[in-house]
Amino acid sequence: MTDLNDFNNLILEHYRWKGKMEEYLENDGNALTDYDLLKDYHACALGQWIDANSESAISGEEVFQQLVEHHKQFHMLADQIYLLVQQGNKAETEKEKYYEISDKLFEAMEQIQVLQNNGTT
Repeated sequence: MTDLNDFNNLILEHYRWKGKMEEYLENDGNALTDYDLLKDYHACALGQWIDANSESAISGEEVFQQLVEHHKQFHMLADQIYLLVQQGNKAETEKEKYYEISDKLFEAMEQIQVLQNNGTT
């Protein structure tokens, strides 16, 4: 299991990455440079943390399963939006779904953080 400081850094890193995606969307496709991280949910630090903990005690927690699913959806939607914007599409429906799943992802991350703070994982 990753220590709490490392998990806090994962949360901050995903917030930074979300900010890059939002900048990309606001600039109609002119800011995103991390496409490899965008399309592969295993490549980012959170994805690596999930993979490393898939057999640990926390993997049995419902919130862990939610985290995995929301994280996959987060990357899948970001990839879809990226490709649509590159084709000149505004991708409004996908953006709405992206923001919704992004909120759910961060809620799950915060719940994992609480479990770690309480020492229950």
